[in-house]
Amino acid sequence: MSLGEKASEDSKDADLVAIIRTFIVVINVVCAILIMTNIVHNW
Repeated sequence: MSLGEKASEDSKDADLVAIIRTFIVVINVVCAILIMTNIVHNW
């Protein structure tokens, strides 16, 4: 199952999976930004 693939034929299930995937990506991006900010701040 690729990232762009629909997880289920049922729209509710697919929407839930999309929300969870989006949440994981947002958490990773925020974490990366915080790490970069910490590096620049303590440079």
